[in-house]
Amino acid sequence: DSREPFDAMIVADSAGDEGLYVTEIRGERVEFRSLESAEKAIKNIRRRLGRIARAPDQFPAGDLYAEATENLLRFLARQGSLLYRAIVRQQIGASPLTTDGRIQLVSARHSFLPLEFLYDRPAPLGQVSKLCPHAREALAEGVCQQCDGLQEQELKKLICPLGFWCMSKVLERHAIRPVAETDLGGAEYALQRDPVGERIALDVLDGAVFAASSRVREENREELFQSLTNATEKGAVRVQDWEAWRQAVKEHQPTMLMMLPHTLEDEDLIPALEIGEEQTLPETDITVEHIHGGPAGHPVTVLLLGCETAAVSYTHLRAHE
Repeated sequence: DSREPFDAMIVADSAGDEGLYVTEIRGERVEFRSLESAEKAIKNIRRRLGRIARAPDQFPAGDLYAEATENLLRFLARQGSLLYRAIVRQQIGASPLTTDGRIQLVSARHSFLPLEFLYDRPAPLGQVSKLCPHAREALAEGVCQQCDGLQEQELKKLICPLGFWCMSKVLERHAIRPVAETDLGGAEYALQRDPVGERIALDVLDGAVFAASSRVREENREELFQSLTNATEKGAVRVQDWEAWRQAVKEHQPTMLMMLPHTLEDEDLIPALEIGEEQTLPETDITVEHIHGGPAGHPVTVLLLGCETAAVSYTHLRAHE
């Protein structure tokens, strides 16, 4: 019915024959990394999982300590340890990603990144290591008192199910599915809404306020405003200056703000947006009244179409959301 916000997001993408890359997004921090050193472990895990699917009878239900199950967990833990080292220790380091509880993974194209099997405890020592005798209790309680009190060399003789990220984190997967051109009906872009309980829907075309700089060709301004008028069933309002813009936002409570501004700097080198005939609004003067009519107003979609508009307004628009 509702969705918890994620602590961090990873976008996995295979760049053709150049290997797998990931982009980590956490708050305002974005980092791009190559996973070349992790590719072998990823292939090994994928191959072993395929074997399991073809021979499920080797893993009796309810018998956690069956030989095949223990061998499988040992294999996944050792490969997962290599994966953890390649992704976390070598690439991410001291990132809060290692302690975050909710991670969103977006897989572009056909990329395969088995975050579930990252193993963040000491790697088991081959056949010497055995499944922890307290594994069943640890899985039931979510914590293993026995493992938490052991030294690293002792831990390497044990396989701890809680060492896998699928047992210690919430992993939310999203697969990017390429949209066929026929689904777009000839359009270049599409907006897709993901239904979630208690989320306020965006009625994007319920009403609009439009403005453009006089530097934009008149025929382009007219064509775009006419398209906006038709899409909103004559619910679009066109203004020529910032006071009229503020009044239109207050009176009409639009769900879309569309602007084709000119971007410039004022005499104090403050970035500003220009509409109409040299009607400028410095970044420092952008207020909540330029975006919506108050807390009770509709959620607003803002379209700024022009050069370097993000540099002017991103921070202030976010501040007034």
